[in-house]
Amino acid sequence: MPGVFPVSSGLAASAIPTTLTAVHGVPEERAAVASPVVNMAQQIGAALGIAAMTAISASVSDARIPHAASALQQAGPDVASVTSAAEALAAGYATAFLAGSALLLAAAVVVGWAVNTRVVQKTPAAAF
Repeated sequence: MPGVFPVSSGLAASAIPTTLTAVHGVPEERAAVASPVVNMAQQIGAALGIAAMTAISASVSDARIPHAASALQQAGPDVASVTSAAEALAAGYATAFLAGSALLLAAAVVVGWAVNTRVVQKTPAAAF
């Protein structure tokens, strides 16, 4: 639970700069369309990321113990079964988070190399 607060703070602090960076070079008359497209891309990316992490976690867990989640539910008072199923699930989750971290690091490198917002957009004089 303590990790929820830094993650939510980081997401909140990055949402507006991400959108502003994405629509930086878009002409003013098309900005109203570009922002929702960025939002849609973020939503689709999140859904695909969750699906990929779930698939990685399930495949690693199943490689250790087939159907580890149901084995954990059906283990009952058998401590050895509960422990081995829990370890298989933990290994799956850890592998999924490591894969997600690697992809995040790769994305950070791509963003650092590809994003260039050094040019300031000019605002029309009528806007003031």
